[in-house]
Amino acid sequence: PGNYREYRDYKLDKEKAEEEPEPKKIATPPKTESKPNSKARKFTFKENQEYQKLAPEIAAMEKRKVELEQKMIEGSGDYKQLHEWSLEFEKLKADLERKTDRWLQLAEIAGE
Repeated sequence: PGNYREYRDYKLDKEKAEEEPEPKKIATPPKTESKPNSKARKFTFKENQEYQKLAPEIAAMEKRKVELEQKMIEGSGDYKQLHEWSLEFEKLKADLERKTDRWLQLAEIAGE
């Protein structure tokens, strides 16, 4: 409901919209969402071997990390020795984190 002027303005706007070319749409690839499979991924033989091997390696690395921390706290070595221990400690920490992450991934696959 409205008056004639509103109707005429509506018609003019509609005609202008039809005359104006629509902006080109850029084709986008369809989104593919990763859906979790209803079937759990099977644990391969190689992954099982790696999983079994990682636990003792991680334990040994943690033990070595504690030893290095104690040596650095005590300060029993000279500057060179402390520097070597700190470098080894940083490398050990990074390796330990990487292996722990991998172990967690494998544990998730294994369903533990």
